Amino acid sequence: MNRLLIFITGLLLLTGLKIPNDERATLIYIYDPMCGWCYGFSHILDSFESNHKDDFDFEIISGGMVIGDREGFIRNDLATYLEFSYPKVEEIAHVKYGDAFINKLRNRELWLTSSTPTQALEAFKKYNFEQAKDFAADMQKAFFYYGRDMRDTNVYIEIINKYKINEAEFITLMYSEEIKNEAQMNYQTATNYGISGYPSLIMEFKGKYFLIARGFIDYATLESTIYKIIK
Repeated sequence: MNRLLIFITGLLLLTGLKIPNDERATLIYIYDPMCGWCYGFSHILDSFESNHKDDFDFEIISGGMVIGDREGFIRNDLATYLEFSYPKVEEIAHVKYGDAFINKLRNRELWLTSSTPTQALEAFKKYNFEQAKDFAADMQKAFFYYGRDMRDTNVYIEIINKYKINEAEFITLMYSEEIKNEAQMNYQTATNYGISGYPSLIMEFKGKYFLIARGFIDYATLESTIYKIIK
């Protein structure tokens, strides 16, 4: 998949961002369920969607940061890094890590996996594609705030109740070969885009693909970067 990615940095704070001539753009959010900066970026993207929902469509892709032999209890070196970095995420991104997560982090009891939540996300898209980003945020809150083990099927049952989805059907679909294959396709799509860090944001506009963010950015930078492309 050959797609043009144009990286543009934004410096101006915009008000009244509007795509001309009734055109629409698509924002493709590439995240990972285990990414703390993605946890912090979620509410920024939500705010952008609320302010510009008439001009943009949204897609979300899981990058596959912790799959295969990378899955397992958190390594001591990574835990040490996160103990240092999570207060920075809280300060810059204005999110809160829960005591349950922090206690598991300190005790090296966190189980890391991108696979199961990615399968859950792909299953959710079959029911409610438009709110897939919201579902991803709910999963991240379950992990980063409540310290839940994302291998636990009950985590997903509790979340989908909010969306009025049949539990048994959802869980069957989530663990199906179809969804496992689609999860793998997500990882490959992220690779094809040239993405290896999260969060990343790509905008498709008039047949071209623009790299809006590689890593966390604030709301003003997000909006001004997009404005530079569409103005």
